[in-house]
Amino acid sequence: MYLCDRGTEQLVVSFGHSDDTNHPELDWPAWTDNLIRQRGWSHLAITAPKGSWYRDAALIAQLEQMRDDGFFRKFAAVTFFGPAPQGGGYAALAFSALRPGAHVLAFDAQSTMHTDTVPWDNRFAAAQELDWSLPFADAAKSLYQGDATYVVIDPLQPLDRRHLARLPAQRLTPLHGMGLYQEIGIAIRRLGLLDDMLFDAAAGCLNAAEFYPKIRARRDLYLYRRVMERHLEARGKAAISKSFVTAFRKRRRLLKAQSQQKADAPAPPAAPVNYTQYTVQRGESLSAIALNELGDSERYMEIFNANTDRLKSPDALKPGMILNLPQTQGMPRPSSSRAPSAAVTGVNNAEGLSARATELLGAMQRYQQYHAARGNTQRTRTTPAQMREIAVELDKSAQAFGVDPKMMLALFAHESGGINPRARSHTGAGG
Repeated sequence: MYLCDRGTEQLVVSFGHSDDTNHPELDWPAWTDNLIRQRGWSHLAITAPKGSWYRDAALIAQLEQMRDDGFFRKFAAVTFFGPAPQGGGYAALAFSALRPGAHVLAFDAQSTMHTDTVPWDNRFAAAQELDWSLPFADAAKSLYQGDATYVVIDPLQPLDRRHLARLPAQRLTPLHGMGLYQEIGIAIRRLGLLDDMLFDAAAGCLNAAEFYPKIRARRDLYLYRRVMERHLEARGKAAISKSFVTAFRKRRRLLKAQSQQKADAPAPPAAPVNYTQYTVQRGESLSAIALNELGDSERYMEIFNANTDRLKSPDALKPGMILNLPQTQGMPRPSSSRAPSAAVTGVNNAEGLSARATELLGAMQRYQQYHAARGNTQRTRTTPAQMREIAVELDKSAQAFGVDPKMMLALFAHESGGINPRARSHTGAGG
């Protein structure tokens, strides 16, 4: 346990694995401290060996003593942060009872591993052998004392959905990172979303409506492709898996070509840029450095572009690396706006379909109406007969997966690049 006391305005309690100390991506306490020190927040870092699930009598007794001594009450606000898989999310939820009214941000979180409470989850056999008679054994009971709680899970994992259903719904905001499973924390960090997520969770204003458009960028991450490929093949969906991988590779080639095209285009005259040098600290990300040194986390790509001679990607930072930081003013942050939805007059061509297939067909029709109104003909080529056929097949596939049919529609429409009747064939997917 490590405490960095920077005042009583805000305390962040993070949970990591001692096995991952000094790891460039998995040392979550180091990453957390480098981020929150920008705001002068205090930090209590709790680490434990992988597989221990923080079920250590001495650790729990120490935390209870700190609570009884008034340690947690002295802070105006407390946030429990659990990014580490297999225990970190659970610990953030369960130990939040140390400070009534605390906020929680937890990834891939289970509610408990007590076999008497969740006999249906046997994924972590070693965890079931731990001492669950100690306090803070069930996150579902701890959260009744909490305030804003945000839990990010992969909805394709049915057991994690059952754990989420055990948590009290009051003040709970579930966030779905479909196809990420135990890679949720790493994926969100690589996408540059985690800084704002933690700050928003601490403020109690993390918004699901703003989260989902951003998390869709995960489809370009290799780790997302790897998880989805395993998920589909494990369920005997080899044809869908092949189409999914084909679409992923096609999209990556397209992105690479677009990037090369931009690189080959003549650049407009640039204003003189002055650089200062910065030494990377352990656990830092480019977005954190951009926020701390340049005043805007969105300027992380300016830093990357100024250091392409030493950075192969934005997440290739190493402690001790010396970066050139541009000092010119960045472009203003783009404002987000939501396009008005197309008018919906009903679902056409739905005779004889099940209720779920009708709902899917209606979603596809609204999808086409939306893009037709904006002149996007690439998204409106599917015929009514093809959409009806897709709705029927997605309904059947959703039943086989045991998930909401809308998730299957999202997988085909967003991850394959649009509604495409060939997305279920052996030869390709929509691009």
